[in-house]
Amino acid sequence: MLTVERLVALTRERLGARERRVVAGGPLVKAAVLVPIVDRGEPFLVFAKRTEHVGTHRGQISFPGGRLDPSDRGLLEAALRESEEEIGLPRSAVTLQGALPPVGTFVTGYRIFPFVGTIERPAELFPQEAEVARSSSSRCPTWPPATR
Repeated sequence: MLTVERLVALTRERLGARERRVVAGGPLVKAAVLVPIVDRGEPFLVFAKRTEHVGTHRGQISFPGGRLDPSDRGLLEAALRESEEEIGLPRSAVTLQGALPPVGTFVTGYRIFPFVGTIERPAELFPQEAEVARSSSSRCPTWPPATR
């Protein structure tokens, strides 16, 4: 069985060995998401389902996150702020494990910077009703060891 500790170790090992991919600049809007991993005896990922009433990304299931605001000191702060706003996840409950390579979504015009964080202590989530219909979690899939 995959444990959170093993998942964290694999994540750090693979991120450390990986060359950072750079998404070209341009008109893409910077956004950041948190990939929250909760320990429930084995790792679970937390997602947010957006309401049908928001201006963009209606009904989509995603990791919590959003645009970089001018008040944010950086992309990690944006991911943590948005996670707190969207699903009620306190920043203090998140331990950063690393950053994944940015992804350009050219259809919607975003450059998304994902951050992986573990939730060290149980946190009750309270979705912000105007933006998030519900939060949910799913068992983290296992994968074979990386081949070289």
